[in-house]
Amino acid sequence: MHVGICFPFMNQGEIDDTDLMSGELALGEMAEGLGFDSLWVFEHHFSKYIVSPNPLQLLSYFAGRTSRIQLGTMVVVIPWHQPQPVKLAEQVILLDHLCKGRFLLGVGRGVGRIEYENLAVDQGASKEIFVEMLKCLASALESGVCEYDGKHVKQPKIQIRPRPRGSFKERIFVGVGSPETSPLIAELRMGMLVVPQKPLPAHVADVESYQKAYRDVNDEDAPPRLVTTMLYLDEDEGRAKELGREAFDHYLDAIIDHYEFRGTHLKDSPDNKTFAAMQELISSPEGEKQWRDQIFELNPVGTPKQVRDQLMDMVQTFGAGRLVVGARYGAMSMKEGERNMRLFAEKVLPDLQKA
Repeated sequence: MHVGICFPFMNQGEIDDTDLMSGELALGEMAEGLGFDSLWVFEHHFSKYIVSPNPLQLLSYFAGRTSRIQLGTMVVVIPWHQPQPVKLAEQVILLDHLCKGRFLLGVGRGVGRIEYENLAVDQGASKEIFVEMLKCLASALESGVCEYDGKHVKQPKIQIRPRPRGSFKERIFVGVGSPETSPLIAELRMGMLVVPQKPLPAHVADVESYQKAYRDVNDEDAPPRLVTTMLYLDEDEGRAKELGREAFDHYLDAIIDHYEFRGTHLKDSPDNKTFAAMQELISSPEGEKQWRDQIFELNPVGTPKQVRDQLMDMVQTFGAGRLVVGARYGAMSMKEGERNMRLFAEKVLPDLQKA
């Protein structure tokens, strides 16, 4: 089993951004030595939720500080790079050269209104933009030539330099927010990224839809899923449950605030039905508590053995081939994040990698 670790650069505790950056970079530099197989970072803008506006730039730093570990984005939100897919393709290919082929590309559509508005991208057209950008990007990364003539993306044929170092087949993963995304990524023969932010049955439905679409389109089984989750470990079960819930409540606060899930702006958006349903649920105190409890159950908390067992259950439920865990998130201190990461690396990581 491939096991990676992600670093969200979350600042719910509102420490100085300089301390946040230096602390997270230091934690990231520990990942290779602790035995993780990959290191992942995110793309978000304009809020304390995740202070990571350029994941490719961050990974260029880690490319120079590591030699073995794979480097991934979770995710590049490709509509925010419209209307210039060629620039994004150039940056991805250049990073792959810098890290000598260790790059794993996770992409997604995003749903944050603050980001769409302030990056001057029409959120109402986000699905169409995402589809066109993804098709253009996938073709460019494979051929080294960027060309597309769509409604939102128009790129005259141009050769990218440097040319791709190697194929990106089996190295692109798409964050799936609803079953409707599955046929597209099946057609493009891409992997599926599962991020637990909704009830388990909804995620299972996404996976089943992807598997069926992939089999129908390609006449073969879909590749194993990439599954990410946050976690909290302690040798004392009671302490783990108490402090883990506290840590996750800060994490979920950050999600609700950033995505404005207590609002109503998504209710009439035909391309965001899943998140509109979450917004409607969270709009009442009872619904918010229900959502928090559901998400908490999807993120392993407990002793090292309990966390290992919960992760193995996730592997089976989602058909995962890669796991990516997060050890510092929300308002957690750097010291606590390091403790969490080191305990996982010592007591859980070796067993998972043997699975």
